[in-house]
Amino acid sequence: MIIGFGFGTPMQSILMLLLTALVSYFLFRGWRGRIRAGST
Repeated sequence: MIIGFGFGTPMQSILMLLLTALVSYFLFRGWRGRIRAGST
């Protein structure tokens, strides 16, 4: 599940989309890792 937001000029929206997608990806990975570590 990756969430991304893009706005502004086409170049800016592409950069914002990549940035927000990376942030949401790392947050999701960290959240899953924490859940998995806490359940054991």
